[in-house]
Amino acid sequence: MQPLTFLIPLFGKGGVVDKTLVRAFSAALWGYDLAGGWRIGKRHRKIKAAEIQAHLPTLRSERVVAGFLYYDASTDDARLTLSVLRTAVLEHGAAAANYAAVTGFRRGADGRITGAALADGTEIRPAWS
Repeated sequence: MQPLTFLIPLFGKGGVVDKTLVRAFSAALWGYDLAGGWRIGKRHRKIKAAEIQAHLPTLRSERVVAGFLYYDASTDDARLTLSVLRTAVLEHGAAAANYAAVTGFRRGADGRITGAALADGTEIRPAWS
């Protein structure tokens, strides 16, 4: 998991930003940090206009007055998907098929899906069905 930096520039008039807006962003980002952002080892922080310009040199800066940096994590989506799929199959009895054209679903008496009909005429059913 690699930290991924995001920048939120704040715009204002005459070098002044609306304090309510700053408080709202700060509160939201603290919530984000508490909900999981802290796991990557970085918390959000407020930055000044000069630092925003250093991060985004092509941004028209005449109304930029401050901003926030916050962090999320980047991941390899394919590896994450395969890991979740593997867990579902090996630990929860799910069925998985790659490159399988599904034409319909099979349902049990209770209406829950119990399998899938494939274009080639076969069916797949999880171990628990």
